[in-house]
Amino acid sequence: MSTMEEQLQLLYTTLYQLRALNNVTLSCAAFLFYDVLINLDKEIHYIWRYYHNTDEIHISWRRRLRRALVQVLFIFGRYYGLLYLIGYFTVYNRQGLSIPLYAVIYVSLACTNGLV
Repeated sequence: MSTMEEQLQLLYTTLYQLRALNNVTLSCAAFLFYDVLINLDKEIHYIWRYYHNTDEIHISWRRRLRRALVQVLFIFGRYYGLLYLIGYFTVYNRQGLSIPLYAVIYVSLACTNGLV
């Protein structure tokens, strides 16, 4: 059985790594959001308002279907990563407790269970 100091050090290391992971997740989400904002004018012109930019009166259903598939794939590829990162951060960071508070909780639980 390991000592209490080793367990606390392991807890501290794990929580430090989780905090670093949360920081990287937030920075990736911020970068993707920034990229979306920068290219939003081009995206609206080429993806969302595509049929308003054409001079054709009648567009065949095959061409519309192909264009709809391209739009769906583009939107999925563009926003899936951002939504995944935001969802990941909100699900895995719902506690939000700090490292010293976790250590206090762990020590108090260990004391009440007679592990100390």
